[in-house]
Amino acid sequence: MKDNDTGKLSDFSLYDLSVDTTNLLEQVEELAELGIADKGELIESITNELQTKTDSCVSYLDMLADKIELADKKMKYFKEIKTSLEARESNLMEYIKTCMKMSDKSVLKGNLRSIKLRKPSQIINIINENDIPSKFKTITQKVNIDKKALKDVLKQGELIEGAELSEGKQSLIIK
Repeated sequence: MKDNDTGKLSDFSLYDLSVDTTNLLEQVEELAELGIADKGELIESITNELQTKTDSCVSYLDMLADKIELADKKMKYFKEIKTSLEARESNLMEYIKTCMKMSDKSVLKGNLRSIKLRKPSQIINIINENDIPSKFKTITQKVNIDKKALKDVLKQGELIEGAELSEGKQSLIIK
């Protein structure tokens, strides 16, 4: 256990208390045998401190979950703003193009900047993919594995080359 200046259990972290629980309990036994301290009080004190540290950790996890939720909401909000701004930009550009075409002008000059209608670039419209010669095609194939079905078969004891069941990562349940 780390050294601490005050000797109070509250100065130890949850990690310190958890790692050294066995050590602490042995020290409690020794102190009780020597008549220096009441075993019941010391165990109750350790238990209370572990509960306090646990509550603190859960509260911190709650706060982090709230921050994550807030970040998600803000990301959604800013995505909506971005989409709105992009639509405004596109509408204004279409408006300017329309006005330039109506006035038969290909250039508008301001004091600082200018706007010019650019000749449209050529684009390809695929009318029928099947009529396109194969030298212009690339074939891509994506393999998807049905993990649920594979897991069910492996659970039944069947051996499947290239797959095995293993223990996943342990998680916490906070109530």
